[in-house]
Amino acid sequence: MSIYRNILVFLIISLSSGYGQFLIPSPIADPPGEEDGPPLGGGDDPPIGGGGSGPLCIVCEEGPVSVSLSGPSSANVGDEDTYYVNIDGSGFHSSSTYSVISGGTIVSQSTGSVRVRWTSAGTRYVSGSAIVSGNYYLFSKAVTVNAPAPPSRPPTPSISTNTCGNKTLTRANPPSGVTYYWQTSSGGTSTSNSGQTYSVSSSRTVYLRARGNSSGLWSSSRSVSVTVNPRPGTPATPTASGNTCGSATATRGTPPAGITWYWQDSPLASSTANSSSTYTVTADGYVYLRARNNSSGCWSSSTSSVYLDVDDVPDMPPDPEEITGSCGVADVKVRIGQGRTTVGYYWQDEYDGVSTDNPAYQSNLFYTSGTYYLRARNGADCWSATAVFYIEVPPVPATPATPATAFTKAGGIELIRRTPTTGNTWYWQGTNSGGTSTSDSGTKYRATSSGTYYLRPKEDGEDCWGEPVAIPVTLQAQTPAAVTPVAQGKEAIDLSWSEAGNETAFIISRARQSAGPYTGIYTTPGGETTFTDRNVEAGTRYYYQVQAVVDEEYSVPSAPQSVQTANIPGVNKDLAHQPLYDGNISAVTWNSGSGPKVYAYHYDPMDRILAAQYSEQSATNTWNKAQGRFQLYGLNYDLNGNIETVTRNSPEGIMDDLTYTYQGNKLASAEDMKDISLGFVDGNPSGEDYTYDASGNLTRDLNKGIARITYNYLNLPETVTYDDGSGIK
Repeated sequence: MSIYRNILVFLIISLSSGYGQFLIPSPIADPPGEEDGPPLGGGDDPPIGGGGSGPLCIVCEEGPVSVSLSGPSSANVGDEDTYYVNIDGSGFHSSSTYSVISGGTIVSQSTGSVRVRWTSAGTRYVSGSAIVSGNYYLFSKAVTVNAPAPPSRPPTPSISTNTCGNKTLTRANPPSGVTYYWQTSSGGTSTSNSGQTYSVSSSRTVYLRARGNSSGLWSSSRSVSVTVNPRPGTPATPTASGNTCGSATATRGTPPAGITWYWQDSPLASSTANSSSTYTVTADGYVYLRARNNSSGCWSSSTSSVYLDVDDVPDMPPDPEEITGSCGVADVKVRIGQGRTTVGYYWQDEYDGVSTDNPAYQSNLFYTSGTYYLRARNGADCWSATAVFYIEVPPVPATPATPATAFTKAGGIELIRRTPTTGNTWYWQGTNSGGTSTSDSGTKYRATSSGTYYLRPKEDGEDCWGEPVAIPVTLQAQTPAAVTPVAQGKEAIDLSWSEAGNETAFIISRARQSAGPYTGIYTTPGGETTFTDRNVEAGTRYYYQVQAVVDEEYSVPSAPQSVQTANIPGVNKDLAHQPLYDGNISAVTWNSGSGPKVYAYHYDPMDRILAAQYSEQSATNTWNKAQGRFQLYGLNYDLNGNIETVTRNSPEGIMDDLTYTYQGNKLASAEDMKDISLGFVDGNPSGEDYTYDASGNLTRDLNKGIARITYNYLNLPETVTYDDGSGIK
């Protein structure tokens, strides 16, 4: 190869032109690319071919062809240009080799072209060799490379107008071939961020520089001062502080200084209404907590939250479906459960009660009128609002007023009831406090022994009894004991008895039959316990009862005790009476269509009538006492000889049981203890029946409905006026 180099150098020196073609036999030519040294001419000198005027054919077997290199003759540093091998003439181009003498770098090459990047300014050469149809050609091209100016400084970026949080810088679009890069310092050359926008999270200065894409040259920096109001951090997650019925509460922690945490209903709400340490809700769901800077007013970019589960409050119980009642009991029908088995109803003693002691049922009984409270409770132990009901309980009959008491000569104490309330009847129950007897609703009831007696009310037409009134009775007069009659022949009967010691008198009564009627025949003072009855008939059985008196109280008569007097020979005992020889009428007989009848009269030792015994003569001519029909008995007298009591029978039984009351010797009232509509008509059951004028004339008789009687100067009646206005003159 050295011989060829010497020949080429000699030729270059001796030739005045810059190009030429020499034919050198191909066998002595070196294959292209065998040496890596610079092209012919060496160093920075122009290559063979006189600076690119034409190719140099080193070995030419056939006629030479024209080979040249086309492409840009001028370029800028950093440009990449492509240069092409041009062959003028015929021939087969089989290969090419290229080189750049400083200031450039081959990027790529092929048989027909080469691409060069220019790296420095000056006159630079692209050289090469080509084999065309077996001939070896050298060629080159001079290129003027210019040094480019750095890009212009970028315009000032715009700054986002948001008050709080990261600021966003937005740059302009760079010119072609230039890229803008964000920098953290004025001389920064980072190519990591060329985005359109740049986010700034804290106050500082941001820089933007332009860089030529080809030249790699940087502009001066554009600075932007950015002030950022940072958003506060997300609050700590609140805690659910326990569910309650109908509400649940969340509790927050303590915010940093200068920061306030506010409760929100949605994730990014910005309400400042509630910054308390707790937040209470009444429905399931999330509650949110968001931070706010007290100075800048900036909110945190996110919220913390907690889910609150609220236990349901059951519905208030509905009104009762039905309320019925009678006789002190109301039945309240309640619709139970709201369709859910987990809800129960409970009656409460007070409005906000939470007792489960008294559950409500479909049927609930109440015994007292008043206001009642009902609440629902579910499985979570949550109570509903209180339903308030006023329940009216139909009353039981009111307890009767305490009866009046009065002494009765029949013995014991007479209880006299008041008038029953409308719709009720009062029944005597004896000494049975819970009695339900309806046999005696009379005005009066005789208590014959010490004890508590009861008068109980009953609602008419209903089996509804009220509470009875209790009447304690303590009897002072005790029934005499050991009553013993002893006959003294045919003329007298001796009677004895025992005493209790507190008696003021004893009343001796006598009858011809055990069942009576009995007639009082004598009254002894207290302390005397014997009596001799001399008003007796021979051969007659007499029955005796002794009754004790303590002041105005009469005992129950003793049990009947009997004895029979001795007979008188020749006396007909079939007669209903015995003759008297003291001037008193012993009997009255008469005859009616049904046969003879007789009244036999009996007297006390003072010749006062004691009884009238009625008898009828039978078909066999025997006298029949007619079993008490039309009898008159029970006559008692006061010390003035006034009748105090008398009893009269009718065929149906006792017709009149009369008690007389006097003012002095004037009759004030007559009270019938039996049927007031038969016999003696007791037209005024209470109070005085009779009034008199100064002369003792009767002026009013309420039993007969006489309102007024007037008299003349002879004390003879002139007019009689009745209650209905009628009258007699």
